[in-house]
Amino acid sequence: MSKMGETPIGVTLIGEGSAPGAVAAVTGGRVAVDTGDRVEVYEQRAFLAGARSVSYGLPLPPQAKATLAPDGGFIVAEGAAVRAVNADGSTRWRLPHDPWHGGNRAPRAPGFPAVSPDGKLVSVLTPTLVEDDSRAVLVYDEPHCSYGRDTLLILDAASGAIRARRPVAAVASGLTQHWQPDGVTLVVSCWTAWYSWSTWWLDPHTDDVAVRGGTTMREVRGSLPASAQVLTIRRAESIAYQDDRDEVPRRSTIGCSRP
Repeated sequence: MSKMGETPIGVTLIGEGSAPGAVAAVTGGRVAVDTGDRVEVYEQRAFLAGARSVSYGLPLPPQAKATLAPDGGFIVAEGAAVRAVNADGSTRWRLPHDPWHGGNRAPRAPGFPAVSPDGKLVSVLTPTLVEDDSRAVLVYDEPHCSYGRDTLLILDAASGAIRARRPVAAVASGLTQHWQPDGVTLVVSCWTAWYSWSTWWLDPHTDDVAVRGGTTMREVRGSLPASAQVLTIRRAESIAYQDDRDEVPRRSTIGCSRP
């Protein structure tokens, strides 16, 4: 904590497990571990008791990002598509989109898709190519690509159908999303080069994904249990991604100023 008067957040150990990679999600009684080229799923109780037996897994294409859904399947963000994969590895649906920014580099999604707590909706960020350079926010020469503002999509998790969409004021190289436990509010943080982080509180159940509030230079990281308060990390006003992690303040989802 960096300021006097801030309330420390306690941590309680509930178990431990050993596995190569980083924990990507704990949902539906399962733990997902991302090894870089594969997501491995463990039963939560066995994993926290120290067991290392993998229940099932999913190989990942280079630079893809996979989110474990409550039903045990995956939502995978790739360079030019989002797809839903069942636990047995079969593809349920695939939604192609414009390739992510990157110029002559291999396109990569800036962050993970996010699944609503009831497993019915998926929020994904997609890039937006424009034909007129005068309308572009970002232009690459090799190959020549012009991008407008990114678009947030709310998808039906079962079919991949687009339920709602909203342009956001970002051309993101970094993305963090968090659904509040009640599923009423979606918090989205985007990092755009030279502009740091922007965060919005959104209503995903409206046709235009209505903005309820927002802030800058903070990235959402989660929320407190049984609370409307959102956990964010303050970020520096600099050009480098993930510059600063100096505090974890609590912010309410009510009464935030508009961006």
